[in-house]
Amino acid sequence: MTKIMAGYHANGIDAQTTPNPYLCPQMMYCPEGSKMAQMCPDGYWTPYRGAKALTECITCPRGKWCKFSTMFA
Repeated sequence: MTKIMAGYHANGIDAQTTPNPYLCPQMMYCPEGSKMAQMCPDGYWTPYRGAKALTECITCPRGKWCKFSTMFA
């Protein structure tokens, strides 16, 4: 087993290691050792999978509302 790398999460498994880590989903970020993916704050999102830090969450596009992992026009 290997340590959970940044950009991946353990899908709720208690241990810091897992044989098959999950790629962090869009709209979320996963610091190193993440048990679960973390939501970007309201008004922010990540347009790609595998974000590693809160600093990768960017402001929602103009005219969109980003909250609860959903983006509305």
